[in-house]
Amino acid sequence: MNELNNTLAELSEQLAVAVKAILINKGVKMNADILKSVEFKGSNDMVQFMVNDYLEALSTGRKAGVRKIPIKYLLEFIKKNNIQGKQSQSPNSVAYAIQTSIYKQGIIGKNFMDTIMQTVESLSADKIQDDTEQIILDNLNNLKIN
Repeated sequence: MNELNNTLAELSEQLAVAVKAILINKGVKMNADILKSVEFKGSNDMVQFMVNDYLEALSTGRKAGVRKIPIKYLLEFIKKNNIQGKQSQSPNSVAYAIQTSIYKQGIIGKNFMDTIMQTVESLSADKIQDDTEQIILDNLNNLKIN
């Protein structure tokens, strides 16, 4: 069982690196919270993928004309990213302009979920197959033939 946990721990590290690379390749900034939140935990014959809730929304985007984003979330975004309006626009005015733009035009998604899922599946299958083969070979080599 220890060998399996080691395999899952190694796999978790490989998956985290691969998913972060995919996100960066698709235009996610290096210091983005979404990158910091990517985590895989392997134990007890399973690997868990943990990430901020908005990963799928970032991938799919947002359709135009859908419910407006609440101003309070946009104000948090503006403050966090130090976004300035034209001349002496207040943060509320900037938030309203962003809200209106998103409502009218939507947000184009980065379309990375399929790539992430394929990569996770492929890396997982390869790692488990390779390590399982090695465990079987090691066990066969340790057998004593009477």
